[in-house]
Amino acid sequence: MILLSKLNLIIENKTSNRELLKNIKKYWRTIFVIVSLESLVVFTITSTAVVSRNVLDNVVVYNSGKFGFFLGIYGLLQVGMIVLISIISHYRTIVQTKTLNELQSQFLTSAFLMSWDDLSKYHSGDIVTRLTVDVGTVVSFIITTFPAVFSSLLQLTLAFVIVLKYDVGLALYSFLSAPIVAVISYYLSKKIQPLQRKINETESQYRVFLNESVQNNAIIRTFENENQHLEKMSTIQKFKLKLIKEKKKTIIGANFMMQSIYITASLIAFGWGAYKISLGIITFGMFTAIMQLLVRMQTPIESLIRIFPKYITTLTALERCNTFFSTEHPKQKRISVSNLSVGVQLKDIHFQYEDSKPVISNFNLIVNPGEKIAIMGESGIGKTTLLRILMGLVQPISGYVKSLDSDGLKENNTAYYTYVPQGNTLFSGSIRENMYIGNPEATDDEIESVLKIACADNFIGKLEDGIDTELGEKGLGLSEGQLQRLCIARALLRKAPVLLLDEATSALDKVTEENVIEGIYKNFPQTSVIAITHRSTILNYVDRVIQIDDVN
Repeated sequence: MILLSKLNLIIENKTSNRELLKNIKKYWRTIFVIVSLESLVVFTITSTAVVSRNVLDNVVVYNSGKFGFFLGIYGLLQVGMIVLISIISHYRTIVQTKTLNELQSQFLTSAFLMSWDDLSKYHSGDIVTRLTVDVGTVVSFIITTFPAVFSSLLQLTLAFVIVLKYDVGLALYSFLSAPIVAVISYYLSKKIQPLQRKINETESQYRVFLNESVQNNAIIRTFENENQHLEKMSTIQKFKLKLIKEKKKTIIGANFMMQSIYITASLIAFGWGAYKISLGIITFGMFTAIMQLLVRMQTPIESLIRIFPKYITTLTALERCNTFFSTEHPKQKRISVSNLSVGVQLKDIHFQYEDSKPVISNFNLIVNPGEKIAIMGESGIGKTTLLRILMGLVQPISGYVKSLDSDGLKENNTAYYTYVPQGNTLFSGSIRENMYIGNPEATDDEIESVLKIACADNFIGKLEDGIDTELGEKGLGLSEGQLQRLCIARALLRKAPVLLLDEATSALDKVTEENVIEGIYKNFPQTSVIAITHRSTILNYVDRVIQIDDVN
């Protein structure tokens, strides 16, 4: 019954099987190299067992010349095996890290391109888990588990054929090198510990970056900051890869020492055993070889048994990632908006989220180029959804959004908008880095100008590191009002022709709020402003006030 249930599970996961096969085909060259190297190791191990039998048999017949010859070959095979295993370990670590980086970049790129309502179906923590744990499981299967199937089958087959030829016997093994290896392991752990700590810290920073990238997807897309974020992701990945390489080299060096001790002990054991054979104490030279081959049969059987659960786990992980790997999302063409004055037109907009009543129905609005309007209404009536429709984060069920300039209506584009959302949407890093999200090419004078308009220059000037002050997660270390002013400055730095404000001054006192609004309107007279607010301060500066319940 258990076997049938597992087979049914495989059949039911046709899509995941196809996706897994597609990824395996994609990396077939890498898999071929790993399988080839592991096959050489299998042949070397098997040959070592056969040669050990010849060593002992030639001692029995007192053929000292052949004995020395085969003992030398045995030693060379053991050294060759260590070298091959070291090469495979190093190669697999590097290609597995590179493959993980590639698939995670593909995953995050897809997340940047997904519609807001599709992405919002997933909890941010769940997305990060899929991006790290599930993608890691898939990569591990492709680079490690799948090639192991071939090497295990080859090792099992070769060992079984030779054992059948020899007839199974018994022999003794002794591990004289265990205490020495324990001492080496202790010093290895002390050397590896600081490296591992750095790797863990980097991994923690990496997860924070990924989590914030997913949480602030709207900001990244609205500011068209995807490439900069992917470049930053690549920088962190390269640093992590450097640490992993350093750690792996240390481990390989230590393993080489330990394996050399094992080989020395093995050579001594065989030499001593051969000497005892010459005295007639041991009479069957092939016993040792047979015992080695029996171990070589047991190991691949255990490995093959463990592969099936890993396969099922991989299918489950891949199924969780398929939405981000297999779905193609349209990418908007980037345009230049320098010195443009743009308005917007929303015509007969109807929108509702899945399995809910309509949020917006038959909505019409024209905002002329340079016009400033305020949108008011009850909470939950669809004001923020309107801004998401304007930015293309969600698509209306019917109706359309057009951009409006002196030449008439044009296709809507994310490049026309800059955005100050509700709440705190700053990233970990310096204030300067947060400003660059709005405009990666901004000069110091431009940054200083928008910080002054947003009334953020005074409190930044009091910080010890000024604009280079490092912020914690979600801007930890500053007040909500200070963080909100930084978000406003970041939006102004983008220089887009339409400024969207979603309760952008809710955390500011009245005097600061008036100064910020007045500064925006004075310094950006051509910029169209659509402001969602529950406060009356901004009403003194806008051209029109729209009650959304009146136009719905």
